Amino acid sequence: MGTLERPEFYRLYAYFIEESRIHRDRTYRQDVFTEAADGRLLPKHPVIISVMAAPFYGWMGQVGFWVFQQLVLLALIISLYRVARDLAGPEAALLTCALAAAGTNLVWYYSYNFSYDIPGTMFIMAGLSYLKRYPLLAGTLFALSLYVRAANVVVLPFLVLACWPPGTDFRRILRPWILVMSGFLAVILPYLALNHLIYGDALKGNYSLIPVFAQGKVLYDVETTDFSWRFFREEALARLWGHPESVLYAYPGLFVSILSLPWILRLPGRERRFAVLLFLAGCSMIVLFFCYSGWLKAHGDRYVLPAAFLMLIPTALVFRRLSNALQSRLKKG
Repeated sequence: MGTLERPEFYRLYAYFIEESRIHRDRTYRQDVFTEAADGRLLPKHPVIISVMAAPFYGWMGQVGFWVFQQLVLLALIISLYRVARDLAGPEAALLTCALAAAGTNLVWYYSYNFSYDIPGTMFIMAGLSYLKRYPLLAGTLFALSLYVRAANVVVLPFLVLACWPPGTDFRRILRPWILVMSGFLAVILPYLALNHLIYGDALKGNYSLIPVFAQGKVLYDVETTDFSWRFFREEALARLWGHPESVLYAYPGLFVSILSLPWILRLPGRERRFAVLLFLAGCSMIVLFFCYSGWLKAHGDRYVLPAAFLMLIPTALVFRRLSNALQSRLKKG
């Protein structure tokens, strides 16, 4: 891990200590480096995205990061299309992708920003698109999403249940479940072990020891991992609507999902179950991050980008119904 250390980290570290000593009424926070258990300064943010983007930077320089982001965006949209197509057909899938492009901040924010949340969402959506055909690969992709953001784990049980719901013949689901878990554990266990060895905390990892500087001393940030029902009670409405970083402000396409829910609940069993489980997956992630202290200070809408995409998938069923109704009317006319 020595290659991840940068001299700039140590210069910033010394600078913040000195500044906090001079300006004793201020607290200095930073979003660049974290501290390993042995005191080394390492990158705060997930290294996996930088590793993936590095060949593009080596090939094209700074613009390579932008090109990498566009390719990940394309992979995300293709994955959404594959899931929606399997659910409701190609025409409905195209309309769902158009809704995702127009009804989220995907284009006007993420298309030019080097974001960690796009690859994390892409891993989840790609895993879902491969879940029934290639469960081993799906489990691997799900685990990679946790390399980006550990909280992504909250949606994974719902996705597995959506593809193999309770009541399915146990003999049919045993093998794919084993394959999903094998792929998942093969990727996630080394990651957890590495976190424990480097940071002393397998789950928090690089977020466990983030330096904060006050009065010439080094403290450790607790806000980054501060989750409490108090924040949900006090700020849920602001996080849902009425703030530039609220869920429905950033993802207005979810209005379509919410309005279509009563109709979806009247669908046949399999389709209804799949759609409801995707809704529950998205809602579980939203509730989790509504309990996070830093939502309104750190563009909290980005934390629930996977939830937005999962909750948009069932709209494909609505688009299929509308398309069928239109085609039927045209034939009669």
